[in-house]
Amino acid sequence: MKSLEGMLQTAMQHHQSGQLDVAEKWYREVLSVDPLHTGALHNLGVLASQSGRPKWAIELIEKAIATDSSQAELHVNLGWLLLNDSQFDAAIVGLQKGLQQHPSNSLLYEQLGNAFIAKEQWSEAAVAYEHVTQLSPEYVEGHNNLGNIYLALKRSDEAIECYKKSLLIAPEVAVTRHNLGNAYASQGNDLNAIEAFRRAVQSDPQHFETQCGLASALHRSGSFESAIEAYERALEIRPNQPEIFYFLGNLWVALKNYDSARGCYQKAIQLRPDYFDAHTNLAATYQETAQYDLALAAYDRLVQLRPDDPMTYCSAGNIFKLQGNYEAAIACYEKSIRLDPTLIDSHYHLGNVHLNIGNLDDAIRAFQSALRLNADHSESAFCLGSCYKEKRQHDRALEYYEKAGKLRPNSGLVLAAIVNERQSLCLWDDIDEMSDRVVQLLKQQSGCETGEIISPFTVISLCNESSPEEQRLAASERVRLQPSLASANRPVLYQQTPRRERSKIHIGYLSADFQTHPVGYLIPELIESHDRERFSVFGYSMGLDDGSSVRRRLVKGFDQFRDVWGSSFLQAAEMIRNDEIDILVDLQGYTTHSRPEIAALRPAPIQINYLGYPSSMGADFIDYILVDDYIVPLVQQPYFSEKLVYLPGCFMVNDSQREIDTKIPLRYRLGLPEDGFVFCAFNASYKITERIFEIWLRLLQATPKSVLWLRVGDPATIENLLAVAKKRGIASERLVMAPSVSMPKHLARHRAADLFLDTFPYNQHSTAGDALRMGLPMVTMSGQSFCSRVAGSLLQALDLDELITHSLDEYEALALRLAHNPDQLSAIRRKLAQNVRSSNLFDGRIFAKSLEMAYLRMWELHQSGDSPQPFVVPPSGG
Repeated sequence: MKSLEGMLQTAMQHHQSGQLDVAEKWYREVLSVDPLHTGALHNLGVLASQSGRPKWAIELIEKAIATDSSQAELHVNLGWLLLNDSQFDAAIVGLQKGLQQHPSNSLLYEQLGNAFIAKEQWSEAAVAYEHVTQLSPEYVEGHNNLGNIYLALKRSDEAIECYKKSLLIAPEVAVTRHNLGNAYASQGNDLNAIEAFRRAVQSDPQHFETQCGLASALHRSGSFESAIEAYERALEIRPNQPEIFYFLGNLWVALKNYDSARGCYQKAIQLRPDYFDAHTNLAATYQETAQYDLALAAYDRLVQLRPDDPMTYCSAGNIFKLQGNYEAAIACYEKSIRLDPTLIDSHYHLGNVHLNIGNLDDAIRAFQSALRLNADHSESAFCLGSCYKEKRQHDRALEYYEKAGKLRPNSGLVLAAIVNERQSLCLWDDIDEMSDRVVQLLKQQSGCETGEIISPFTVISLCNESSPEEQRLAASERVRLQPSLASANRPVLYQQTPRRERSKIHIGYLSADFQTHPVGYLIPELIESHDRERFSVFGYSMGLDDGSSVRRRLVKGFDQFRDVWGSSFLQAAEMIRNDEIDILVDLQGYTTHSRPEIAALRPAPIQINYLGYPSSMGADFIDYILVDDYIVPLVQQPYFSEKLVYLPGCFMVNDSQREIDTKIPLRYRLGLPEDGFVFCAFNASYKITERIFEIWLRLLQATPKSVLWLRVGDPATIENLLAVAKKRGIASERLVMAPSVSMPKHLARHRAADLFLDTFPYNQHSTAGDALRMGLPMVTMSGQSFCSRVAGSLLQALDLDELITHSLDEYEALALRLAHNPDQLSAIRRKLAQNVRSSNLFDGRIFAKSLEMAYLRMWELHQSGDSPQPFVVPPSGG
């Protein structure tokens, strides 16, 4: 019979040779003789673990330790078993007991550190692994694991030192360099991270995570092409990884290669159909390229994946908003807010839609909700300013614009709005410097990948005259930065359906101002006078019906009148295309309530910028602009994206049938002195600059008993003007404010004034025409830009060049001379009255003939296959 030790040796021999069943039998024999035999208990525990019986293994080794706790190996193996069985707390207790007896055993510290790592107790794990590295300074994995722990503790500098120590021992261990790359990446040190990842790739080209880490660092550093190569190598290692296709899609987006991006997102979705982020970014690529229907289809899939995700509804609302489908956009934003009332974006975008359609009170409530959620939400503060601007509450508008300006001090968009409101309020402190800063910011962002849309209209109305070149830059930047205007993927609708043969050319007029508005007053006779033998005339209204007589007359004057106010941009453009419009005239440009997105879809083969916006639209989808040879000299063609078409006389259409009150207004009823000289300036307050107002005050000082008759309704603006006048020694009663009256009465009251004073650099336009029509002489100054030459164009058409000046000194001197020489002024009045009667300036019927000649020439060029080109329209009959 074998001895106890002989049986143990036999068991161990079978164990080592892999004969576990036989070994187990002999271990049991030993234990049957000596149930507390430490060696048999330990070895049988190891065997139990190897044969897949961890619970029994733990029980056996615990008995072994109970019999003899002096063997460190027993504690190490027990710790390992407990860790593998996820009994982390028990492992920690057991290992700590083992360390009490074996305080210098690095394996016990390593196991203890691993237990703390499993419980994410990083500080305790760090202490354990610090012992490991002190006890075993050449142990590569010890330094590596300690580095990982430090990284989890955000102690990246110490992590890097650990990895470097590990690399001194084993320089080519790929995983260490990979971890070093992660540490550098956590610090934002992508250049060092890239170097570490590249060294790791050299050591192990097939390490998937390293290729991904390298790609990610390259992406962050802006090396997009190299990042794409790294991700593609990662896909060679693991071909069907949806996350990698997702990241590749993001890189292609950064390179603005949206087709490739979509292919990657679609592959990611194919591999993982519920990949929400991939669906989201796929929708964004369609949005970015103005493929709004496809974007909405993608958002429909997102709703199916997460029907209660508020951001999805918000994003879908943004698409509807971009389409101009405001009703659907509102529904989406409101749904998003019901799901998550704290989502600021939804409140903000909801406010934007209400602002766009004129629901100002609803807009204000939405923006205020966004500000309650985040008092520093500059976008909502800015839009609140825009709401109050629309309500003509300029002091409150300026309050919110300036709040936005404090939050975004380098924003050209915000600064331009502040300047515009200060001009409206006639608050001129620092206004020149602020105006120059707007232009500076505009130029700085030109051609940059990102930027803000600085209002082109604000740029043309700055108190320091902007140049035609700067005005075109503002317009072209809007086109470049607004996807729905700039996208190369936008459809060309007129090419999608062939034009039917017909005798008449279809003309379409697009405007939000077919109502009580200067444009509404100027064009009715033109619309009525078009030759119906050659033209069919369509009106497309983007604005609300104000129920006015102007609106009714316009609706009646068009052959077909379409209300596109509630239509999306695409729906409106398709309506224009379905009407087979040959020539579309945009009367809005970039003024209030404009929708250039409609013309951007190219519903007509010929598209024209006219009347509403006195500058270039900077857009490739507008072919011509109608001007005259005074407004825009031919040498300025480079500052217009449109081709210049020169109309005879003055570019501005008028209406000979304007209703004028027949009663001659008495001065005293208007608050004017019976025997004093009346300077008149019926203009919008934003056009009154400090320099011009100072001239007006000096004219009052130099002309006894004179008054300045203004049409300023905003109380805050009136107060500011009176304060400036008071500082110059001008009594408040010498500034007379004309109340709002009906247009017939307003035209009639011009007869009570002596001299009309124009503004600069933004002249009076339709207002100047009103004054001249009523026989009121006007002094103007012409500058270099379209908007500063309109009054001069009107005067030139009336053969009154002597009233046009070209400097402020000359302007002031002429106005003073006329005020002090009644005979000279009377002679000019007589000449003006005679020329108004003999001129065609105020006859929309004659103007229509000239305009039709322009349309026919444009159509002839188009029919012959020629591109648009500038040309001159001869006088009617010429």
